Amino acid sequence: MNWANPASIWLFAVLGVVVAFAVDRDRRGMALWARVFSPALWPRLMPGRIAAARVRKLALWSAGMALLLVGLARPQWGSHEETVTSTGLDLMVVLDLSRSMDVEDVVPSRIKKARHFIRGLLSRLQGDRVGVVAFAAGSYVASPLTNDLNYVQEVTEVLAPGTLGNQGTDIGLGLETALASIERGAEDSTPSRAILLMTDGEDHEGEAERMALRFKEKGIRIFVLGIGSAKGGPIPIRDESGQLQGYKRQGQEVVMSRLESATLEKVAAASGGRYWTVTDSEGEIDDLLRELGAMDRGRLAERKIVIPHERFQIFVALGITLLLIEWVLPLARASSAALLLVLLLPIPARAATIDGYLRNREGVKAFASKDVETAKRRFAEAQALDPDRVEPLFNQGVAELQGGAHEQAVRTFEKALQQSKLEGDPARSGQTLYNLGAALEQGKQSGPAIRAFAEAIRMAQISGDEVLETDARKRIESLQQQKQQQDQQQQQNDQDSKNPNQSKDQSQDSKGQQGNNEQDGKEQEQPKNYEDPSVSRRRSFRSEKLSPEDSERVMAELSAREKQLQARLKKQRGARSAQGGKDW
Repeated sequence: MNWANPASIWLFAVLGVVVAFAVDRDRRGMALWARVFSPALWPRLMPGRIAAARVRKLALWSAGMALLLVGLARPQWGSHEETVTSTGLDLMVVLDLSRSMDVEDVVPSRIKKARHFIRGLLSRLQGDRVGVVAFAAGSYVASPLTNDLNYVQEVTEVLAPGTLGNQGTDIGLGLETALASIERGAEDSTPSRAILLMTDGEDHEGEAERMALRFKEKGIRIFVLGIGSAKGGPIPIRDESGQLQGYKRQGQEVVMSRLESATLEKVAAASGGRYWTVTDSEGEIDDLLRELGAMDRGRLAERKIVIPHERFQIFVALGITLLLIEWVLPLARASSAALLLVLLLPIPARAATIDGYLRNREGVKAFASKDVETAKRRFAEAQALDPDRVEPLFNQGVAELQGGAHEQAVRTFEKALQQSKLEGDPARSGQTLYNLGAALEQGKQSGPAIRAFAEAIRMAQISGDEVLETDARKRIESLQQQKQQQDQQQQQNDQDSKNPNQSKDQSQDSKGQQGNNEQDGKEQEQPKNYEDPSVSRRRSFRSEKLSPEDSERVMAELSAREKQLQARLKKQRGARSAQGGKDW
């Protein structure tokens, strides 16, 4: 007996786990009933619920499922023979192995491109016979016509310039050898024959077009693939190990080999075939297959194959029967499908929750190890597995903020804030608002950052988180100081524009002070994020609470200063325009 799908046998392990889970669940249920009620009362409390009936139902269900799994594995025994007739055409590949095929004007080289093209063509042929003729100044049959395309590919992979000792290029001789080989291997039932010529077109003998006329007389089309470029390239000379020794020379001049497409087009036209220049995408394979598909195909051979008899129907029928019997037993009217739902449906939900928790924990560990990118991936996986939890979303924002992606961090913290508000958790909302303010501060959005910190203070007062309140107040004070420094710098710039003859010493002092201010600002811009929500942070300093009224007053003062600054800038631009000065 054979198995057509043996991989399904592993599902028996899953079935064993499910049955063991059902037995353990029933055992624990009976133990709970035994602690509450005496077993003597069970017949009255649970009429018909007999231990033997439970065992029978589980046994029937397990046997039915096992038979279905056997059917899924598709057992086979017995067989019969069938005669299969293969149809196709004869295709002889004529491959140029002259030294010029080593030129690298196509990637990686002409001969390697030709071998790759043949490999792609063979992988898409079905039922055709293929042979190979190699030529340079001489020629030979590398592979006769055969249905074994794997053998043809193996032969082609070892062909290379230098295989033939007699170097040169005689396309006519290669075509003549292919004609003799394809006629020797022809069968009476083969209606179509074709030649695939692959070369760079350099023909030293000039007999190719005459041979193409002979092919046309015999009804054999020649499809030509030109490999190379019109620009061409030098012919490399390599040693036995493949190391480049130099380039082919004629006298003092380096020999350049170019694609002679005109010659090849004449050969293809003389035989009634077609010509293509091979491109990097090798889309010519599709065109060639369409040409070959339009040709008549004859019966090439007949072979007998052994067809095994499928026996899965027996096991599937028996399995369904046992499940139906289990369903109608009087112990419980729940079907086997319902039992599966009871046993299996809670598992994915719990698994998703547990997996989400584990992914979040892995992300926290990666973040602690300074592996921010891994932390981002783990937090994203945790969100996908458990979208109702706010912790992975919050931690994702922290990782993005640490990685410098402040705009993305702003969007993430806004989503986390909405989720925490839905949960009604002021502590989580306060932490999220604090980090949102830090992300806005990195993005140079001082006004929204202050509003976020002020709202974080309000949430901290509700939840009683004094540490968070202190940190938020510190960040607001830092932003106010930066705003004042910017205003002072703008006033200094305005004065400099009005008094261009200031002393260099004052300018240098101003620049030095500005550098110090900027350095202080950079030191204050570093955010203090809540990387792990489960860990509360400690601070040694204390300050008074900032009430909502104080927050509104701070915002009003900042707005007034911004309006004054805009008015000064507008007045300064108007003065410059009146003087007619250049604005660059």
